[in-house]
Amino acid sequence: MMADFVLSQGMSFLAFFILGGCMAALFDLFRIFRRIISHSHLAVALEDFCFWVISGILTFSLLFHFQTGRLRIFLPVSVFLGIGFWISSFSRLFMGPFLRFLLWIKEKVKKL
Repeated sequence: MMADFVLSQGMSFLAFFILGGCMAALFDLFRIFRRIISHSHLAVALEDFCFWVISGILTFSLLFHFQTGRLRIFLPVSVFLGIGFWISSFSRLFMGPFLRFLLWIKEKVKKL
């Protein structure tokens, strides 16, 4: 019984860690989109609003799925660890080449 509880808490930690990484990756996509296409302040605000709505829905969905709605202190910590892991590892690898590729495509399309 206790082993099941510990396992379920570990799975919750892992799920929220992955959620943090996915949130950071999604925000990187928004950042890339903003650099490719110029935006007004209103458009940026709407994109930020959409990001937070999507993030909130995903967070609450996971919270109800894994913890039946109970917020444990380690869950926000695991989200922040996931965000930090993405930013410190994959973000640079993802943002640089992908952004350069899309800017190259944008340049070629403008020439046509």
